[in-house]
Formats: sequence, structure tokens, C-alpha cells
Amino acid sequence: GGTLEASKSSSGGFDPNDPNAMTKAYNPNPSDNSYCYELSTILSWTAGDYAIKHDVYLGTNIGSVTNATRNNPLGVLKSKAQTTTSYNTGFLNNFMVYYWRVDEVLADNTIIKGDIWTFVVYVENN
Repeated sequence: GGTLEASKSSSGGFDPNDPNAMTKAYNPNPSDNSYCYELSTILSWTAGDYAIKHDVYLGTNIGSVTNATRNNPLGVLKSKAQTTTSYNTGFLNNFMVYYWRVDEVLADNTIIKGDIWTFVVYVENN
């Protein structure tokens, strides 16, 4: 870590004006503003520098996903203090916009709030 990798792109990547940029999660999959063509998916990301655990927030209300915290989860804190950099969403509703965020937890329990990423579930019915 500590250096800027080319993989930190504008689609959920590095913001040079953000003082916490190197410690935030980045490189989301599905990528930010993309489509998900399945009714469940595995969210994944690259851990920010110094992160040892991750809190995953997922929901259809951008306000809830933006404002939720461990103490006020607003129904969208799906996984707390997990060590892996992926999360299985379980069933998702078709034709819905989902918002997600990964907060990084450092060794001293400092929480680095993540950026909001979004994807749309789109599964064609044949």
C-alpha cells in the first residue's frame, strides 16, 4: 500500500482530494453505476491501507446507506467487522437500484467511512 495503483479508477476509485482516500475500500465489484444481471451476487472490493475488518452496508435507500452507522444501522448494516473482502447479498429484487458502502475498520477500531457505490439489478425474464 501507500502508492497509487492504476486500478484505483474513477468508477469507485481514488479521490486525490480525500484525506482518507488511501485507507478507504476501493475497486468495487460490481463496479459503481453498473448493472447486475443476477438476482444475487457477491459484492467484493479491495481493502484500504491498514484495514483489518470491514462493515458492509447495502440497501435501496441512498439516505439509509449514506447515514447508517454501527450504532444506528438503519436496517442496512449487513455485515459487521468481517475479515473478508466480499459479501454474498442473498436475494435481490429485480429492476431495483441498490446502494452499498464498505467502512474500513483499522487496528485501533477507527472507522473509515466508505464511498457510496450503486448497481441496478436487471434480469430479463424470458
